[in-house]
Amino acid sequence: MASFDLDALLAEISPESPCGDNLEYDAAFQEMERASQGRAEQQFGDTIVPAEEPDWKEVRKKAVDVLSRSRDLRAAVHLTSSLLHLEGLTGFRDGLSLVRGLLLQFWPSVHPQLDPDDDNDPTFRVNTLSTLCDYSSTLESIKKAPLVQSRTLGRFGYRDIEIATGDYPRPEEGAVAEMPTIEAAFLDGELEEIQATADAVREAKEMAVEIDRYLTETLGTSQAPDMSGLPKTLSLLSTVLDAQLARRGVGEVDEEVGEGAGGEGGGAKPGKQLTGEVRTPEDVIRAIDKIIDYYNRNEPSSPVPLLLMRAKRLVSKSFMEILADLAPGGMPEAETIRGVDTTVSDGY
Repeated sequence: MASFDLDALLAEISPESPCGDNLEYDAAFQEMERASQGRAEQQFGDTIVPAEEPDWKEVRKKAVDVLSRSRDLRAAVHLTSSLLHLEGLTGFRDGLSLVRGLLLQFWPSVHPQLDPDDDNDPTFRVNTLSTLCDYSSTLESIKKAPLVQSRTLGRFGYRDIEIATGDYPRPEEGAVAEMPTIEAAFLDGELEEIQATADAVREAKEMAVEIDRYLTETLGTSQAPDMSGLPKTLSLLSTVLDAQLARRGVGEVDEEVGEGAGGEGGGAKPGKQLTGEVRTPEDVIRAIDKIIDYYNRNEPSSPVPLLLMRAKRLVSKSFMEILADLAPGGMPEAETIRGVDTTVSDGY
């Protein structure tokens, strides 16, 4: 649930002026702009004053104030940025839904307005929306946003994974988490929270694609901003979250679900959804099938499914049968170690 009233901010200000006045010179707008800038690192002689992050709480407060009186993409983008830093990826999803709504519902009159003196030039709007796909101001923050939080191990984002896997330089100072720790956090974190984050990322990606498509169709490829970096970055996060949820046994329901349930004749039973724990050999087979299906859909050239199909075949076999399958040359030695069972032939 969004921390602001989305419906209220997407309603017309009035029938005569759906988007209200341009508040660019209003005190709240100016305060929002100042709060969003933060402070760059400064040096006075030998003294270095560290850079300061924007006051995101103030940005959020002033952005909502502006949006309550004006439908303005600049305030919506500032609100989205503040929500990303204050509430994480779910907040970013909520902010992006506002941006999407303003574009689709109020394109003719949303602020900043098209330039009527220059053939409705959209440059002001394009520059505003470009912030959402700018690496330093948005995409970097998305990668740093928490994907999982463990009370025991801490919280980790996509940037932590990049560092752990060597895809991003390690910081010169401070400890970094290794992949086993991050993966353990995904196993320890609250499953519902991880699922909520995965849902938010997926929905944000869908909205980013829709925004990109709308701008391209409305402005043409020559004038529309290149928004492709945003859905691409969100896709990276989705891949990680989906893989970690699969490790927790969360995935799509088997195709049999619904095919026999409630149908005529009742001959087919609904398939079971793989839950968080593997309790039976059937659960093992179901989990292996899901992994095989993942590779067939996403990495068809991978040899992993071949190995998994062999492992699946061994699930129901005994130890000696598995040994005979994997290492037939070791069977004589295994038989020698096991010895001969004479109890049956002696009749006891």
